[in-house]
Amino acid sequence: MSSPELIKSEQNMSTRPNDEFFKYKVGDSLKKLRLAKNMTQKFVASENGLSSAMISLIESNSISASITTLSKLMKFYGVKMSWLFEDKKETQKYEIIRKDDRKLLSKIVTQNANSNGFSCESLLQMERKKMQPYIITLSNDIVGYNFYLHFGESFMYVLKGVFELSLEGSQIMLREGDCVYLDASLEHKFRAEDGEKVTVLVVKTVES
Repeated sequence: MSSPELIKSEQNMSTRPNDEFFKYKVGDSLKKLRLAKNMTQKFVASENGLSSAMISLIESNSISASITTLSKLMKFYGVKMSWLFEDKKETQKYEIIRKDDRKLLSKIVTQNANSNGFSCESLLQMERKKMQPYIITLSNDIVGYNFYLHFGESFMYVLKGVFELSLEGSQIMLREGDCVYLDASLEHKFRAEDGEKVTVLVVKTVES
């Protein structure tokens, strides 16, 4: 394709992504398709009469491609164009949460306000899942004691410290490496022991 024809073809692109293109992150999906087929941007561009710079802009969601260009690319990849506009959340198979990306759900300071008596961090951001993992950190000088009662089941694994679990009147001591699996409808509460903070991994089922 000559340079004037290439420029004319690229003028079919929008310099600003439309709502649907941005909502469904079409550029991300196109990039995944290309990488899955072990193709370079330069190769895809040359095979479809585009420039590699234009492919890069489309894949980064910086611009949106015309319907004609999208149709051409999807035919080239051998995938129906409707796949680009499906809700990818439903088919997401895994999620990585880095330590600094944890979401703090709640925090209670101690009586002297020098440290946190209790904090709960979520380890999951995906929606519509059957389990919810948390990291709970607490000290023995937390203000007050609260009982917990909810539906489903819970699993607790002590990562650090000594953990005292009160389960319907029974006191159970759990140390580093110990774990407990329980029906969450049982009335339960917990606190740290031995004057040290305790860190616990908690996984509970989510109500459907």
